[in-house]
Amino acid sequence: MRILFDNQIFSRQSYGGVVRYFCELLSSLRKHNNLIVKIPKIYLRNETNFYTQNKKKNTFLVFYANKILKKIKREIKFILDKTSNVSQLKKQEFDIFHPTYYDPYFLSYLKDKPFVLTIYDMIQEKFPEYFGQENQTCIQKALLAKKASKIIAISQNTKKDIVNILGIKPEKIEVIYLATTPEENMEQIPIPNFYILFVGGRGRYKNFSTVAKAFSNLSKNYSNLFLVCTGHDFSEDENNILAKLGISSKSLVITANPQQLAFLYSNAKIFIFPSKYEGFGLPILEAFSYKCPIILSNASCFPEIAGKAALYFETEDPLSLEKTIETLLNDGEMQKQLIQRGLERLKLFSWETTADKTLSLYQQCLLAN
Repeated sequence: MRILFDNQIFSRQSYGGVVRYFCELLSSLRKHNNLIVKIPKIYLRNETNFYTQNKKKNTFLVFYANKILKKIKREIKFILDKTSNVSQLKKQEFDIFHPTYYDPYFLSYLKDKPFVLTIYDMIQEKFPEYFGQENQTCIQKALLAKKASKIIAISQNTKKDIVNILGIKPEKIEVIYLATTPEENMEQIPIPNFYILFVGGRGRYKNFSTVAKAFSNLSKNYSNLFLVCTGHDFSEDENNILAKLGISSKSLVITANPQQLAFLYSNAKIFIFPSKYEGFGLPILEAFSYKCPIILSNASCFPEIAGKAALYFETEDPLSLEKTIETLLNDGEMQKQLIQRGLERLKLFSWETTADKTLSLYQQCLLAN
């Protein structure tokens, strides 16, 4: 069997859940001797891509010093990568096509070949207020979902949303979970001794303000407790919120690489994932693997993924979160139970299983074609 992936997501993301998913899937599929797995050449690769193996420096990148030139670079990269994809599609040297994102450019080149579409979440459809009126991604996703031979949803909750929002028949959708691969080596960095960890984006549906409000009340009783976040520096709005709540001096951001992030998980008292919606929630599995107790919002797919290995709070209720954090901070036995349950829960998720189920879906498509 010959499987062709395109390079859409590798052009868009330097790191993140989707590009990580495809890197792990490609790696696992290539272990099957009877498979030929192809991906077109990726031009002007971003040097900060943590998950791909090609770490070669591209000297072309050093000339981009301002926003205008970076925009030109993105446009050039987009054109070159799409040209590379189309060239491979025209050769027709594949049995199954698997696009890595939602651009429908490939439809006119497939001829009679089947394609499988992975839908990661329905965030933009459920929270249009965060993404603007004319959301091209929603339009493209809906088109491809109707035309795909099969759809992969990364959780039952995402499958339910695809059915309800896009009107796709349930039997067309296969739920295939993601997994995580713990870092073998951790990189120590200066951190507070006693902290709660918040990982990833903080904007829009991520619900950071609820964490900030809950933490501001807790910090009055726990003078040595810190809030450690990863990712970009606090925005002006976030800094204003932290200052208003009086917790600026106890809140910090660390731009962590994967090895540093492993260290942060391993030393955190609690990991909090307060998002209003996620397609899967890879940080949950990361926290499990580094033995960090978890508190999650009682929303979307979180109970499906974490089960009884986490505590839950009412999503937009700071008081509910505050009480849940305080309960866990003061109950060492509960912390141990959650860690053990997390390690057991982690056994349900592996990239090998993800790849095997995906391969089975490809075979179904070929039989039906």
